[in-house]
Amino acid sequence: MNYAEYCKANGIPLDLTPHTPRNCWKKYKGGDTFYFKHPLTKEGYRAALEEWILTKAKFSGERPNAQVYQHHQELFGKVVQYYEAFGTPADERALHKDVTSFLEFLAECLTQPYLSDTVTVMQFFKDHPAFKAEFMELPYSSLGMPIYDLPEKWKDRIARMEPIKLDKVPQTVSHWVDAYLDRVKDRLARKRSGSNRGHKLANFKNYADLQAHISIINNDYVEAYHRHLEKSALATDSKKGYFATFKMMVRWCGRQTQCDLTTPSNLDSKEFGFHEPKGVGRKRMEKKKLLWSKQEFDLALMLPEPYRCYCLLMLNCGFRHVDISELQHGDIHWEESRIVIQRNKLNQLATAPVISYPLWEKTIEAIHAARENMPDDPTYVFRNESGGPIEGALKTWWTRNKHDRHLGQKRLDMLRKTGSTIIAKWDRMLDELYLGEALGTTARIHYSFTDGEPCQSLDKAIAHLGAQFGLAEEPTQTVELSAAALEVLKQIQKTGKATKKAIASLQQLDL
Repeated sequence: MNYAEYCKANGIPLDLTPHTPRNCWKKYKGGDTFYFKHPLTKEGYRAALEEWILTKAKFSGERPNAQVYQHHQELFGKVVQYYEAFGTPADERALHKDVTSFLEFLAECLTQPYLSDTVTVMQFFKDHPAFKAEFMELPYSSLGMPIYDLPEKWKDRIARMEPIKLDKVPQTVSHWVDAYLDRVKDRLARKRSGSNRGHKLANFKNYADLQAHISIINNDYVEAYHRHLEKSALATDSKKGYFATFKMMVRWCGRQTQCDLTTPSNLDSKEFGFHEPKGVGRKRMEKKKLLWSKQEFDLALMLPEPYRCYCLLMLNCGFRHVDISELQHGDIHWEESRIVIQRNKLNQLATAPVISYPLWEKTIEAIHAARENMPDDPTYVFRNESGGPIEGALKTWWTRNKHDRHLGQKRLDMLRKTGSTIIAKWDRMLDELYLGEALGTTARIHYSFTDGEPCQSLDKAIAHLGAQFGLAEEPTQTVELSAAALEVLKQIQKTGKATKKAIASLQQLDL
């Protein structure tokens, strides 16, 4: 005999009915049947009844004593609205946090099947003394009861708020920074650009009082944040990037009709520069020490696949992590032993060229070897074990394993810079092409359509680069001779010997 049969035999009324085929309880209400997956036992009935009370509360919006909790939610919701409208004073940050926690506490209480006739505030007070001191008036307080009202201080604050303020979006620094980052993510085609802005604003978020009113950002505030960056130990390029992103965010906020920020007038001041203590030249010379040598790259060639392959691509094609991660099957022309690609970072710019990179034999072998244990993807060449992008996995693996490979001081991004340096020494006009940087002249941008075609000069430069690391043969050099020099050589060929007169003539010519 199950519990439903026992109750029927003993005349005990039940709010739920048994559903014997499934050994569970059910309830018919408003044309719908609700099933509760609890057994036909006394304990199962209690659990099913609690679930039904919660389900019914969701549909009716009310249940016994819920009004007390909803009353407190309404009151303290206005406190949060006040902070969002006017910002949080520095000495009330802990209180603002406690009020938010109290609203979460009330929401959690409302998920319980049974509610007491008063809010159990004493349980909440234990970990939130600032909240207790602010809202529990002595010697008698009705906090937690249906008749509770806010202290006079807060009644006055809320009464002084214009009705429109309650309908406005929050005016805290935190809200508008997040709004700007959301706008960037929605607008830009590449997700990584949005995350990059988020990274560059992280410094400002650590510096700022995020609960302060957005109007705190004025001329003095801009100068103060600039001084903060100037005194920090960050690299100069990082300081410039952080400050530039901060200015973009401020300008955007100033243009929003719902934002109370007035754009500071000194944002474009030329005084906001950043000084390189050691001098730019010395800094560049220090970076030069980070370039890879042949001996160090030989150690990289001993790495397991696919990391050996990634290092080869970074040197062969000047790839960044993201270029490897976004490399597609259509970019590799196996018959020509080439990769034809537009740099991922610049693929939204009309000025970014499509480069045809000749691949060394070892690079081709490494690509095949790297793909042997990878999941197949219809679009991308390289994927991680779960079928996702390899960019993050590559960085993580290198950070964890480079010390064990005797490459603890080496940076993967310097492989690209090593290749660029060697190619610039070979031909100063080719390093930008190797890096896939934006075209610099109107003719090359709008009139010369050589995108994706092999470039003989670049092919030789990359062969020369490979030769420095034992990965390719040194290319042959082409020497241009003047017409006079060619005439002398023809005479030597005709006579079959080099006379003293012919040798003297060659010595006088500028070959």
